Amino acid sequence: MPVNVTISLDAIPVPCIPFDVSGGILQPVDLGWCEYRFSDAAAGNIARVLGLCDGTRTVTSIAEALKAPPAKIAVLVTSLYTRGIVQDASQRDAPAAAFQEHMVACGRTKRTQMAHESDLLGSSPHRRQLLGSLVETCHFVSSASYHLGAAVAHAPDADLRDVLSRLFVEEWRHGKDLLKGLVAAGLTEDEVRRSRPLPGTQSVINFLRALAATDLLSYAVCATVNESPKTDKAIKESWDALAASGVLPAEAIFPFRGHELEDEASGHNGLAPDVFRPLTVISPDEQRRIHASLESFIGVQAACYRGMKEFYDAPEGPDAWGL
Repeated sequence: MPVNVTISLDAIPVPCIPFDVSGGILQPVDLGWCEYRFSDAAAGNIARVLGLCDGTRTVTSIAEALKAPPAKIAVLVTSLYTRGIVQDASQRDAPAAAFQEHMVACGRTKRTQMAHESDLLGSSPHRRQLLGSLVETCHFVSSASYHLGAAVAHAPDADLRDVLSRLFVEEWRHGKDLLKGLVAAGLTEDEVRRSRPLPGTQSVINFLRALAATDLLSYAVCATVNESPKTDKAIKESWDALAASGVLPAEAIFPFRGHELEDEASGHNGLAPDVFRPLTVISPDEQRRIHASLESFIGVQAACYRGMKEFYDAPEGPDAWGL
């Protein structure tokens, strides 16, 4: 849900968001990871506001042009901003809570687009492709302590250290569970331990550790974007479909399904709000830095996906890097 704060910005649509205002109303906005639908009245009002969001008009000037109460326009624009549909061209301080929600929404949209373009598994993955994706996932989850440990060490207060420490313990336990899934898929524990993450996977891990040690705000945004935004139902459907395909035993799939469900239930998506909560505003320089970190993180992940697709593409070959 959008944060309970209104903002004054020079709004402009986010370039990568396709939206349709035909007929004078805003059609459903599909961000890939979620879809926003609006009532007819709201869709008409939003369409008129979006038509004036050109990066030069403030909330006040939009309200004047529409002969509408500024407070009402501010609430509407804030809602579009926190959902990642418009961005701020004003180069002014932004409320910290609204900014982090905006960045996470934008990051999820861009990451979803990147993953769709990568088409990592395709429509019908063969055994080595699917097993490879599980191996790399296991390596990534098992390495969470590598970057979470740095985040704990650099947390500014005890409350945030507690939050990060809880994540540390949960991800450590999940790594053990995912190992059981790989064993059920046909690997031995010794093979998993001798294997190494692909260089691209290791690059994602290293990138998160570097952020955790130097820029906790950027780390929180990137780590939150990396968590699944899907509902319980969507998580179950996607993993159940893989289990039903018979490419790997269901016993190999279910630990990974359980990991994603537990992360969602445990509120791992709440890391960014926890880190940003003590702050009031984010300066323009901080905004640019965090945005650049997020763009780089998605780029590093895209390279990771390309590396996975290249290494595991052939049906025959080693089950993991280093074997």
